[in-house]
Amino acid sequence: MVRTNSMVLELGFQLPNFEMLNANSSKNEYFNSHNLDNRHLLLMFICAHCPFVKYIENQIFTLSKEIENTVQTVAISSNDIVIHPSDSPKNLRLQAQKQGWSSLIYMMKIKILLRI
Repeated sequence: MVRTNSMVLELGFQLPNFEMLNANSSKNEYFNSHNLDNRHLLLMFICAHCPFVKYIENQIFTLSKEIENTVQTVAISSNDIVIHPSDSPKNLRLQAQKQGWSSLIYMMKIKILLRI
């Protein structure tokens, strides 16, 4: 796995408006920036095939439950499902169900958030 430094944004940074497929929904529902509330936001870019994500996926659930009153936890998969079919909405939904993630993973079709 390639080491990539995280980009830390200033507190209070305003996210751009976005909309993406809710991978937890089998009904092709969408999640958009208007669904966010005033809690802090922990935003993770993850995928189903990543060995690191597989290693920490239990801790992601535990952490999101521990902080849910003050921090929203959102995970986004931005992988191309043609190149990484294991990151399809169906496979992400299965991962979320297996780990008990309720509304955590979203598919990004347009990489708007990556342009911040």
